[in-house]
Amino acid sequence: FDMTVEEAIDQALRLDHFCQQHDVVVIINIAAQEGSEFYGNDIERVAERSHMQIGDMGMFHFLDPRNGYSLFTMANRFEPGSFDPQVLKTFSTRGLTLFMSVPLVPDPLSVFEEMISVAQYVASELSGELRDPDGGNIDESGVDKIRQQVKDIGELFHRVGIVPGSEEALRLF
Repeated sequence: FDMTVEEAIDQALRLDHFCQQHDVVVIINIAAQEGSEFYGNDIERVAERSHMQIGDMGMFHFLDPRNGYSLFTMANRFEPGSFDPQVLKTFSTRGLTLFMSVPLVPDPLSVFEEMISVAQYVASELSGELRDPDGGNIDESGVDKIRQQVKDIGELFHRVGIVPGSEEALRLF
C-alpha cells in the first residue's frame, strides 16, 4: 500500500458509496393486455427468435457471443420469476420483465439498444405493452429518457476509470 490504513479505509468507504449509488439495473416490463395472458409456447418462440436461451434459474438470457456472459435477462414478472422448462408448454403469465445491470455489461448503451429492441419485438409479437417498474406505459420519450440515463452512467464510469463490463467492474458490482 502507498497509503495508511486510515486512508485505505476512507478510500474503501468512498468506493463502496460509489458502487451503492451506481449499481443500476434497467428494467423494462411487458404487460399482457387486459384479460389476456402470454403462453409458454409463444414466450419460448419469441425468446428463441430474439437469440435468447433459457439458462440459469429458468430465465431467458441474451448472451455475449464473445464470452457467453448474460448481457440481459427475460424473466416471468410474477412469482416465482422463472420459467420451468418442463411445464413451459402449459404455462401462462400476465407479464414479463427484461433487465440488465449497467455496470456489468460492456458498452451499456449498445446492450440497452439490443434489450429495448428485443422488448419491443416481444411486446409486438405477444400483443403486450411496454411498462416501467411502476406499471406506467413506456413510450418513445420514456425510452429516450432511459437511454440517456444509461449513457450518462456509462460515461461516469469511464470518467472514474471503471470500464463497464471489465474484470474490475465485475469484482466491484
